[in-house]
Amino acid sequence: MRTKTICIGLCLLFAFVFGLQTTEAQRERTEIKSSETEFSSAADRAKPLLNAEFIFQPSVFSEIKSRNRRQKERFPSCNFVNPDRARQLLGDYEIDVTFYNKDYQVVDEPTTPGRYGAVVKIKAQDGRVYTRFRTLYKTPKRQQLWGVQIQGELELPAGYGMDEQTWHNQRKSVNDYIASAVGRDIKRSHDFAVLLTGMNEISPQQGPVSQLQSAVTKDRQWWLTLKRKLNGNKERFSRKIVAPVAVDGLDTPVLRNGTEKEAGMKPGTVEKIHLEILRFAQNDRG
Repeated sequence: MRTKTICIGLCLLFAFVFGLQTTEAQRERTEIKSSETEFSSAADRAKPLLNAEFIFQPSVFSEIKSRNRRQKERFPSCNFVNPDRARQLLGDYEIDVTFYNKDYQVVDEPTTPGRYGAVVKIKAQDGRVYTRFRTLYKTPKRQQLWGVQIQGELELPAGYGMDEQTWHNQRKSVNDYIASAVGRDIKRSHDFAVLLTGMNEISPQQGPVSQLQSAVTKDRQWWLTLKRKLNGNKERFSRKIVAPVAVDGLDTPVLRNGTEKEAGMKPGTVEKIHLEILRFAQNDRG
């Protein structure tokens, strides 16, 4: 009888200990699951989300075939550079992309070379939507975008302390580095895509351009036109802005300090413009 009592006691003790371990394990799993679904509030994520890089890989691409039977061409995929950090900020987020060709028409596949614009809608777990705008460039022919052979010679500023003859003799090493840098860049940013789209849209007869006619400025102008179409400002503000009149003998228009009255403005106009710029900056974070 005593032996039987001891066995029953051991069984009860085992069940009690096992139950505690099971409960602790379940609690631990619940805590882990809970921590995985936690994410920042809209206010807390606002600033870090601005610095969260979102890219297409690559931003410069050749023909990419889909895996279905039609062999339909497709665009590169996109995501945050650091998806884990993005989930900490947004929770389980969803990505929806609309592609536009150079003529601002919605397209499903990149059938022609040149500029494409991607309007990316990122929906956070709390339902808030964030928009990003990215430039893509498709090459006319299939092109290896990593480790390409670059010819020519780059002039390095004297401040780097390189001997000119050594730099000239070892130009292949420099060109190999530039090729690798380009290959890395199209996986990390859209800068090279912006450069190529701008170059592609500049006439071969055009001489060296100013900053106002550069590839970066052309890219901004293209996006401004599309954004005006998407946000309704094209219809709301249809009248074209009249550019300043150039004065003979001056290379650039001259600006001088003055009052609102001297400029023909109503009192308080400058302050209203300032507030409108701040409002626009808060809403346009692409």
